[in-house]
Amino acid sequence: MPEIIDPISYRSSYRLAAEQIRRAIELGTYLPGDRLPASRELAFQLGISVATLREAVRGLIDEGLLEMRRGPKGGLVVLPQPRTSRRRRASKAAIVELDKVLELRKAVEGEAARLAAERRTDSDLKRLERSFDTMAGEVDRNTEDPLQLARFNRADAEFHADIARAAGNDLFLPVIEDTRLRMYTALGVNSGTLSPDAHSGHEEILDTIRRGRPEAAAKAAREHIERTRERVRPRFTAGS
Repeated sequence: MPEIIDPISYRSSYRLAAEQIRRAIELGTYLPGDRLPASRELAFQLGISVATLREAVRGLIDEGLLEMRRGPKGGLVVLPQPRTSRRRRASKAAIVELDKVLELRKAVEGEAARLAAERRTDSDLKRLERSFDTMAGEVDRNTEDPLQLARFNRADAEFHADIARAAGNDLFLPVIEDTRLRMYTALGVNSGTLSPDAHSGHEEILDTIRRGRPEAAAKAAREHIERTRERVRPRFTAGS
């Protein structure tokens, strides 16, 4: 019988490691100006050798995602990315992709919120409240800081990830992260300024989960994502 599954190679390992680091940056775990963990620590987290890590980050440096800085405060630093222009009309395929992503988010995150309202613990609520407060703080800050939107998006991603964790099913989290990344890719959401209504709906989701109201939590999560669609799609489809 012929072999149909290739063994994992060194080449595959460094590419997978690079993808994990890129994913963390795109999700906002690390923002522009942040330093990644020291090489040995990061290699340990990824389960690879330091030599494999060096190969992985070399490609990310070439892409302009990372920079190696020297000195006591040096290390691998995340670089700011160019802002995405919104002047050109999005392609029909991209608009269809956005609608599909938001449709999937409504289905998955609605169910995650429902289960979170049933299963959440006190520690789950504390995590949700912490990320909620961070989002509220960024909205109230009202500054021209170019990283304000990125910080809000990081807390937003963490809030929705915390809902997945509170649901008690570890299969929710990668799906929710993947759909957010696809939305980020389509919209370039770390570019531009923070919308005043970006935080809309989070309070109701948190409140229904806190009060243990599963169906209300599912409804609140779906409505929040529908409002997101109503907010971003007109800008996404607007012509020059």
